[in-house]
Amino acid sequence: MSYVLAALLGYFVGCFQTAYLMGVYLKKMDIRQHGSTNAGASNAAIVFGLKYGLLTAFIDILKTVVAVGIVSYFFPDNLIIQFVAGLSCIVGHMFPFYMDFKGGKGFASYAGLIVAMDVRLGLLMIIVFFLVALILDKVFLSAMFATLFYPAYNLYIGSPPSVILMLMGMFALMTYKHKENIRRFRVGEEKGIRDYIAHRKTIKLDK
Repeated sequence: MSYVLAALLGYFVGCFQTAYLMGVYLKKMDIRQHGSTNAGASNAAIVFGLKYGLLTAFIDILKTVVAVGIVSYFFPDNLIIQFVAGLSCIVGHMFPFYMDFKGGKGFASYAGLIVAMDVRLGLLMIIVFFLVALILDKVFLSAMFATLFYPAYNLYIGSPPSVILMLMGMFALMTYKHKENIRRFRVGEEKGIRDYIAHRKTIKLDK
């Protein structure tokens, strides 16, 4: 029962869809109809501007930290239930019930999971993510690298097999959410960060 409650807590915290709510309440628009059409931090930066993209990323990271933190308070020695809460938060971000289950791709929330479990590793991964994204000019490649690295890291440090399985399941889910990016990348049609910056038409939120 505790695991079910942890999963529900994580899911509903994750349903706070920052990019979508920012567009709806500040601009009366659906961010999924603009930019890259993703309801996430990277598209918030494209559509609304860098400061709003960073704010979105911060909140999406924070919500996973909060979900894991609440569960950790009650179950400080149960690593598995903490991962259940964190991964469920990412699922909530990806599939929020009030958005017809069409949310973001989940990387900022995934970064929040890593931060919640190991602050130093999480901050390092965020720095590496930005560096890899800038070097490769593709955000999704950097995100896929991070979501594959983390289960490998947990395997290396001897985390419980159930944690490894859950993380690999999340990697499969993240791969599914990025299937269109992967398809466009294979045929040379995936736009890079520089392409979006060059052709960006920012929508002002403070008007």
